Amino acid sequence: MNYDDAVFKFLADPTRIEQAVEIADYIERLKNDMLVRFWTKLNPSLDKHLKNSDFCNQYKYRPQRTIRKGWASGDIYMPQIANDPQLAFLCFGQFGSETNYQLYLGVHWVRNSHEGFNHPSLGKLDIELITNKITMEDSWWLRRANYKYRIYDPLVLSRLYLNPDSLIEEVTNEIWDLFVAIEPYLTEVNSALRASVQSQV
Repeated sequence: MNYDDAVFKFLADPTRIEQAVEIADYIERLKNDMLVRFWTKLNPSLDKHLKNSDFCNQYKYRPQRTIRKGWASGDIYMPQIANDPQLAFLCFGQFGSETNYQLYLGVHWVRNSHEGFNHPSLGKLDIELITNKITMEDSWWLRRANYKYRIYDPLVLSRLYLNPDSLIEEVTNEIWDLFVAIEPYLTEVNSALRASVQSQV
């Protein structure tokens, strides 16, 4: 008998099946509630960090999407002004249910919008991201990495229910530390992008 068969046999026992089904329903409700709890606590935590910092005059925080069962993210970004190109920004988010809501972070960057942009600041930002283990590339990102947590992992669900503030503080601090490390280069990249557009006006 393989492992699945053994578990099914255990659960299907007439003395257990009703309780097993009820627990399964509660697990789904717990998952959905903890997903919402994560974002409703993380968003104001990051926003507060930014507003209480020396960066608040240049950068803002925005929750990018309505919290729901699916994609969600938040950005630390430099607000655009007239004639601005697409600026680079730090993004923290989650993939969908097929990944158990894998969290990710990195610098969002639309390559096709900046073909030919090769300012030295871009290389500095790239090196700093790699130094911080943000290494994956694609057309929408300068660099991206999977974060160490998935929201639906059992231990993450447990922490979100039993001690959410500790987990939120940990995640907030790690995102914030990355932002502080890359901010000089991120600001330099965006300033150079603005200058390149203004020189063409």
